[in-house]
Amino acid sequence: TVLAGGRINLRVAPEVSELNREGIGISAGGSSSASAILPSFTTRRASTTVQLLDGQSFAIGGLIRNNVTSNIKRFPFLGEIPVLGTLFRSSDFQNDRTELVFIVTPRLAKPMEAVPALPTDKYVPPTRAEFLLGGQHEGKPAAAAATPKE
Repeated sequence: TVLAGGRINLRVAPEVSELNREGIGISAGGSSSASAILPSFTTRRASTTVQLLDGQSFAIGGLIRNNVTSNIKRFPFLGEIPVLGTLFRSSDFQNDRTELVFIVTPRLAKPMEAVPALPTDKYVPPTRAEFLLGGQHEGKPAAAAATPKE
């Protein structure tokens, strides 16, 4: 909404969705035991209302994501043995933290002229005589058409 003094009232609601690594497992009962894994999404949202002038920028942030991953690698069979299995397996933990920031710059669109000038407005096509007898296949600008030939 454009307010008095050229101020722009702007409601911004960014939303970011991303695919999760883990899905949701489903299974169909009955004679055939079919199962599938459906993908799931993580969605981050923010919302704010600001008043700016034309061309001013603002940043909206706070879309933070913490991702903790753990991987356990083990030697087959030996890594599953209680107590001694710890000698044959390793654990790896990774902690990722990201923040998404949006920079927004509103611009007011200016209305166009009632009838914009086109490059072909002053174009004059050749007459039949110029086309057939003179071999002139291209037109000429209106200013050149109005001037008499000597």
